[in-house]
Amino acid sequence: MSDPFGAVLARNTLLGLVLGALLATILPRSGALGRDYLDAVTVGLCFAFLGYAAERALALVPGIRTGGGRLVRVAGWFAAGLWAYLAGRVLWRLYGRDTADLPPLVWGGVFLVAVELVLHGGLALRGRSDFFGRVPM
Repeated sequence: MSDPFGAVLARNTLLGLVLGALLATILPRSGALGRDYLDAVTVGLCFAFLGYAAERALALVPGIRTGGGRLVRVAGWFAAGLWAYLAGRVLWRLYGRDTADLPPLVWGGVFLVAVELVLHGGLALRGRSDFFGRVPM
């Protein structure tokens, strides 16, 4: 059963804020801390919401929770990370920032895979992850 829309919205917005704080320390600065954080939060929100959408879509694939399905899942996260980073780069450009200062596109995929593994690791500690062998109820 899926979570209520409000819970999904709140959880992913909080994740986007946390990712934005992390990205604000990594991404190039423009000078104003508030503006840098806002720009980084919008990129973080791209990862939070597109990553969630990809995870929901991947969960519908038969056999994704076992064996080779896990590799498909990681590949799906990587691809979603590329799209999230591409959306973030477009927003970055719309904010008048230079995308040449950003890391290469491949790092978006790596970043989302890392984020998903950390999130699923947290779920595994609570006994709820299906990626690390526990099937959610």
